[in-house]
Amino acid sequence: MCNKKSVYLRCSNRGAAVQELVSNTKFSVNLPANLRARGACFISVIEGNVVITTSASNLVKAEIGVLSNIPMYGFNTETPANSNNFMSENNKVLFSVDASNLIAQDGSANQCALPMLNQRTFYCGGLPEKIEFERYKVEAGSSGTIEEFAHDNYLSFTLKIEFEDED
Repeated sequence: MCNKKSVYLRCSNRGAAVQELVSNTKFSVNLPANLRARGACFISVIEGNVVITTSASNLVKAEIGVLSNIPMYGFNTETPANSNNFMSENNKVLFSVDASNLIAQDGSANQCALPMLNQRTFYCGGLPEKIEFERYKVEAGSSGTIEEFAHDNYLSFTLKIEFEDED
């Protein structure tokens, strides 16, 4: 008989457990061994938030979100220019945020919290030793390519991890 066992994991770019891999851009957290050793799971991103300081250049983003190294079963067809190779790697977009609050800004330096658009659930064959995450952006009017988004402000997300344990 299979019983789902749920664990909630909250991650952010602040606190003693977080390691900054790339200044203001990429972060990692070590996972406890008992999470990594449990095998396949379903992961739901139930909360996500990216805080940015608004400026004239930040108002013209087509998309802002968070990428992760969690192995998601799925693909992304938005590939770099001159590439049609979307089958070569899994999707890395953990979540994207609602950027509509940016439109109301006048370009002055205000902090603006951008909440996650929709909860998402995906299948994962097994959790990595470390979860790495980083902000991304897609510039408005660009080719739609995801680029890193270095920004010195807060980001956080909460994952609901459901393991299928045999009892």
